[in-house]
Formats: sequence, C-alpha cells, structure tokens
Amino acid sequence: MSLNLTDDAIYFVDRNDGTPVPGLLSTYFRAIKRHDLTSGQTTTLFATDRSYIEDLLVSADSLYFATLAPSVPDIVNVYRLPLSGQGTPVPVSPAWSMGETGFLRSVLLGIVGNELVVDGFVGTMALSLTDGSVRRLLPADNQLVSVQLLGNQLWYGTEQGRGGIFRLDVSTPGSMPVEVYAKGCSNGSLGKTGYFLASSSELACGGSRTIQGLAPDGSGESRSWDLTDIEVTSYYPAYGDDDALYLA
Repeated sequence: MSLNLTDDAIYFVDRNDGTPVPGLLSTYFRAIKRHDLTSGQTTTLFATDRSYIEDLLVSADSLYFATLAPSVPDIVNVYRLPLSGQGTPVPVSPAWSMGETGFLRSVLLGIVGNELVVDGFVGTMALSLTDGSVRRLLPADNQLVSVQLLGNQLWYGTEQGRGGIFRLDVSTPGSMPVEVYAKGCSNGSLGKTGYFLASSSELACGGSRTIQGLAPDGSGESRSWDLTDIEVTSYYPAYGDDDALYLA
C-alpha cells in the first residue's frame, strides 16, 4: 500500500512483512520498502516493532510515515526519516500526536511549503515541519469524501459525495473553503458516485453510467465518458495523466 513513485524507485508499505504482531497469526507491523526501477531489487528500509505503519509519503530527501500503536486509546504519530531509511525516526509534531487518536481516509495528504497535511479523527491539520506547530484546516467530519491535495489546494466533497465540492488554499493561513460546485458530482443523476479525482485540468467524477469531467474553475462540465456498454458498477477515477484516465 501507499505507493510513491520517484525517478528511480517505487517506495511502498508492505503489509505482509516486518515485525510479527505478538499473539496474531501471519500479522505484521508492516515495513517500508524500496523497489529499484533499474535493478529490480526490493530492499527493506525501515520496520516498526510496536506500531502499525498506516501510510507513507516520500519527499525529495525524506520519508514521512504515520503509525498507530493499538492501545486504549490508540496512540498515533507521524515521523520523518532520511530517504535512505538510515537513522532514528523523528516525530514531526508531538503536540499534534498528543491530541490525536486515529486517522481518516488517506492519512498523509502531501506537503505545502513547510507544512505536512494530515487527515485525522480530530480534523485535517497542517503540521509545521519547522517547529511542529499545528494548524487546523478542516474540522472532524466523516462525511467528507475525496479529500486530496493538488498543489496548494485541498479539495473535498461533502455529505458522503451528495453535497458540494469545495477547495481550500492551504498556503494562506486563515483562508476559508470555497464552494466550487454546489451539487458536487451528482448534478441530480443517480448514475454518479459523488467521488472525484482532482487534476490541474479537471475534476473527474466517478459513476456507473458516465465519467464526468468538471472544470476546476466551477464553469461546468468540460467533457464526459460513456460507460453504458461496459459492466454496470461504480467506477472511481484513481489516477490520470496527459493520455489516459485510470478507473478502479
């Protein structure tokens, strides 16, 4: 899980490796691995011994990983480690981890400036990579969907995809959410799922009959793809590039 692609490698979390969890059969605390794209070799960079690795984010020089130690209540943390995996992990924000008990959705959403955006039970927060201070971006709300970071914009849908689509400028402290589409992806159609993938060119909305592309500036539909001749199920845009849109 948590695949991160760089120029020369894929970094990921292996859920079937690492330190065995005491008392549980074939269960591990997971391990961070690197797969070299040239040699094809996979190496283990880091493994925890008392907490599960929940997510991984790779920057130019560091590994950021979220952990959860099962207890009552659960103990969560986010650490920074050199890209090589060598050294001692350093907590990003002890002040944040003291008040948090779990994660939501994608956990580590990305980095804007000198802040790491984290999705937790108590809200979506920006953790300073300089001094560890905490800044709230969104309140705790398990009705939010498609929470994702594109550049410095935090995008999300409300009411489990039945509400509006909003964006928030993370780079400007104190900025307020902007409603881009009041009806979200649905536009009154039951064939739409309400989940979307944000890119610089469009918001690609999932569906069972069509995939709809909405302009990020709120001006409406830019294009759509017809799904009526394939299996009737809900398709979720998972990745897009200049040539194709990939559906899960």
